[in-house]
Amino acid sequence: MMRRVIFFGPSENLLSGDSDIRESAAELANYGQPVACKFLSDRDGLSEHIEGLGITVDYVGSMIADLIKDGFIPMVW
Repeated sequence: MMRRVIFFGPSENLLSGDSDIRESAAELANYGQPVACKFLSDRDGLSEHIEGLGITVDYVGSMIADLIKDGFIPMVW
């Protein structure tokens, strides 16, 4: 089963401030490349820091729409 993780909004702030979240995000790279929303991370001045963690920062709106069209089910918490 393919999984995609997209950090969006408040979760991007957690990446910058919470070491447990950073460690968990690093583990996700074993299963696929996590992505963070560039629009929001640029707005909050976090893009460079998130990229430094090895997480791709990109615009995710169309990515999310395409994944839903392909049958992925978003899990948001």
